[in-house]
This record gives sequence, structure tokens and C-alpha cells, in this order.
Amino acid sequence: MTPNNAAPDSENRTAYRYGLLAVSFLYLVMACIFASTSLDIDEFGFIRDPYELLGGDYTVAYLKQHRFGEAASTALKSYYFYWTYRPLFSPLIPAKDKRMFESQEREFGYVVPDRVAKDDRQALARYNKRLIVPEPDRFYSHGAGKPLLSAIASIPQLALLKLVLPPDKNLLYYQYKYNYHPIFIITRLVQILAGLATVLIVYWILAREYDRRRALVGAACVAFFPAAIEYFPNLHHDSILAPFLVLSAYFFFAKHYKKAGLFFGLALATKNVAIFMLPVFAAQILVNLWAMRAESGLKWQSMRPELESFVKALAISFLVLLPFANPTSYASEILTPVTHRERDKRGENVEQFTLAGRIGSQGDSAVTERPSIRFVNFLLHLENNDFFFLAIAVCLFFSTPQDPLMRMCFIFLLMSLPYGLIFGSGLNYRSLQFIPFFALLAGRFASRRLAVAFVGLLLFVDVVYCIDPFTVNGLHTPVKQDRISPESSKH
Repeated sequence: MTPNNAAPDSENRTAYRYGLLAVSFLYLVMACIFASTSLDIDEFGFIRDPYELLGGDYTVAYLKQHRFGEAASTALKSYYFYWTYRPLFSPLIPAKDKRMFESQEREFGYVVPDRVAKDDRQALARYNKRLIVPEPDRFYSHGAGKPLLSAIASIPQLALLKLVLPPDKNLLYYQYKYNYHPIFIITRLVQILAGLATVLIVYWILAREYDRRRALVGAACVAFFPAAIEYFPNLHHDSILAPFLVLSAYFFFAKHYKKAGLFFGLALATKNVAIFMLPVFAAQILVNLWAMRAESGLKWQSMRPELESFVKALAISFLVLLPFANPTSYASEILTPVTHRERDKRGENVEQFTLAGRIGSQGDSAVTERPSIRFVNFLLHLENNDFFFLAIAVCLFFSTPQDPLMRMCFIFLLMSLPYGLIFGSGLNYRSLQFIPFFALLAGRFASRRLAVAFVGLLLFVDVVYCIDPFTVNGLHTPVKQDRISPESSKH
């Protein structure tokens, strides 16, 4: 694609093409290093979700017995149950829904699983006897804010995992036996590819709007950002969220509102924090209307097309979201920071996600890390989001106000402030959605020398991080039982 603002003969297209291949290859290598580590507690919960939301062992047992009608009915009931309650933290589930799988529980002998001690020599055997099924009365232990799209997208990689696992071993066997193993890469394959897609999308946007040099810088910033290589290959919903958010922002800027609505809906169907893009859209519309006012005066005839397109985009987003989450539950969870709702007292305390609860909370910093990691974190302030605001200040200093795409990126990065008030600050898996927008800014505004220096710094930090991914998170335990809580490991 020919750049808009640079002559084709000013660039060596072949060099930039090979540069993009090199960036993508290095990203995949470093991401796979992190992906080869054993799973954490949250990831084990994510692995169960795709299986359970289709009925789990109940559906499989019906299929083995050729009772296809009951298998389909169980799968649909399970999907409805997850569709209704998965968006909520600690949901209060009515008694009738708690009995939704009563007949299956009787037929297949479901019992509430007991806790298993970490040092129990029979732990694997005890876990293998558990039924992996929807458990309505234990649903308070599930996280929330995450509709079903990410779980559905992960089904192919879990099916592939099932094919490559030896008949006499399951994933928990490898979790207990190995700190590193290629089998763990397969469990995170979709998330790794989502990171690669984000790299390519940033390159495509910058090449389309500016030139290939800027595009390569932006792609490298995504690919080599330490949080990206650590957390894209991680079974969190944020990995899949990031590319959808970037595409929705770009198409909204380009006034392709139907495409913007489609990708915004997919982002919402991945995780409800995508709602932070909505103020960015609104700000973009207001800026467009202000520009119209300066040109010809603000009249309803000139405002109407912009507002109608905005409404159409939101309507499309709602329709895309609808198959993946109950709108009432979704809205209730989004409003949690400013409202109060009843919750299951056995589960997550949703009050901690209110503004009052977050302001008074203290983070957990009790981890042990390599001295080199501590030094890098101190040097780059990776423990908080001040890094983003420093980047915004530098970019604003060199920016041209006439660049509406970069203005959208600035506004979205500013959303990290209210986001941090609710979810806490830090360059972790929750920050993945901000990284491509920072990369777009870096690619757009960084001079050639500054870009080379910054990308070199990122690569140096990556080498430090990739020496041993466990020590990035302060994990020094050689025994894998310590990485899984008895309550969370059932697969």
C-alpha cells in the first residue's frame, strides 16, 4: 500500500518488509519463551471456562452415550447460564438457576469437591476424579467482566492440546512436573497470535496513514515492549481485547462507522473494560462538531450525519455483544464502580472496585525478584502508569494539533488514569490495551535516532526479562504444587 505522506521511491519497501518479518519473528520467539512457563491460578480458571460453558463432562458423557438431544440441551443450558452470570463478580444466583443441572448432578454423581492439600501425594488422582462441569452454587469463585468471546476463541487451541497430549497424561500432570514445557505454548496459542495481530495492525495503520519507517517503529514498540512479550502469551482476556480496540479506534477515526461498531462490539464481547473507548469516541465526535462550527457554524443539518453515524456504530456494537453476554448483567457490572449491588458474600468483594474502595486499597508488593529486574523496574518506573503519562507529555511537546488519529491515541492513553483508579496501576496484563496506542504515538512522532535508541532499549530490557521469565514475577519455587491453589485446579 502506498503511503499517503511519502513518495514511494523514498523507501526501500523490501527492507521494511523484511524488517517487519524480523520484528514479528523476534516477538514470537520471546513470547514463546514466556508461553512455555507453567500456568498460574487465573489461567487454570480460564482453561476450564470454554469446556464448562458448553456443559463440560455432562455434555461429553451424553455424546459418548449417543444421547445427542440431551447433550445439545445441556450445552445450551450451560451457555445460557454463563451468558447470564459470567459478566458479574460474585453473582447472587436464584434458587431455580442453582437447580439448573440438578438431573445431571444426580445422574453423574456430582459432589462438591473437597479441598486437596498441596503436599498430598494423591493430589493428581483426586483432581482427576472431579467432574469438570458448571457448578451454579460455586459460581461466586469465578471472575467477572469477561463475556464469552475469549473463551470461545480459545476452544481450537484447547482441542489441539487434547490431540497432542499423550493418552495417559493431562495438563495438570505437566503443571506439577515442569516449570517449562512446550505443551504450555499450545494452551496460549490464540493469545500469542492476538499479540502478533496487534503488531501487524499497528504497522498497517501507520503505513497507511504515514510511511513505512514510522510503521516499523510502531510495530517494534508493540513487539518488544516488555509487558507485551510477558502478558500477550497469557490466558487473560486482555490479549484478545487489544487488537479489537485498536481496529475500532482506527475505523472510527476513518469514519468507517460500521466497521468501528463491529470491532468495538467484539472488544466489548471480550472484556467490559473496552467501555473506556466510549469516551474517546464521544470526544472525537465533539471535536468534529467543533471543527464544523469553526467552518460553517454549528447547525443541525451538519451535526445530524455525525450523530447518526455514532448511534449506528453503537447499535452495531450492541448487536455484536448480545450473543456473548446478558446486557443487564453486563451493564450492572460496568456500573459497579459508582453503584452498589448485592453480591454473594462467599466470593469477590465488589466494593473493592468502587472508587472509594480502590482509593483506600494497598497493593501487594511482597515479591522477590532478581536484582536486574528490580533495577529495570526502578529505572523505567514499570510499577506504575506514570510511564504512560511521561510518554504523553513528550509526544504532546512534539505533536501537531492537526493530527486527529494521534489525538485519539492521546485521549485513550489518558483513560489509564480512571482505569488505574479502579483496577490499580502497573504495566501488567491489564495494560495490554494501552500499549498499541503508545506504539502508534511513538511511531508517529519519534525521530529516526530516537526510535533506534528506544527500540534498542526495549530489546535490552527484553533480554533481561527473557533470562528467566519466572524471576520477572518473583517465582523461585521449583515445586509446581505451590503455583496452584487446591480450590482452583480441577483439570
